Amino acid sequence: MRKSKTISFMGRNVQVFELTVPEVAAFLQKMRTAGEEMKAYLRERKNNPDTVEPKAAVPHVLDALMDSSMPFELVLKCVPALSEEDLCGGELSPSDLQPLYAAVEEVNPFFMRMAGKVLGADRAIAARA
Repeated sequence: MRKSKTISFMGRNVQVFELTVPEVAAFLQKMRTAGEEMKAYLRERKNNPDTVEPKAAVPHVLDALMDSSMPFELVLKCVPALSEEDLCGGELSPSDLQPLYAAVEEVNPFFMRMAGKVLGADRAIAARA
């Protein structure tokens, strides 16, 4: 059964849901595709440095700002009652958002463990480079 939790956020009760396996699989596929596109771009840039424009991967502001392995894109999937505008368009501070992120992480322990493994592997590879 899919876990959920109701929290008070922005003056209303909001339900936070556990990600489903298909949601995680779709996200991983999207990341895999983005990684392959970046590798192809880097190969092309290496082979044609004068003709291929530089390209930067810019994270979502909340992915950069919040201390969480849960990508903002998936936070929105976990809290369908809230929109990007709700979370980024008002006067919310990171400390206002922290209880929401904590609830999302709480109901998604499997994803958080998986993210920890992936980040740990990335750090180990980077340390060897």
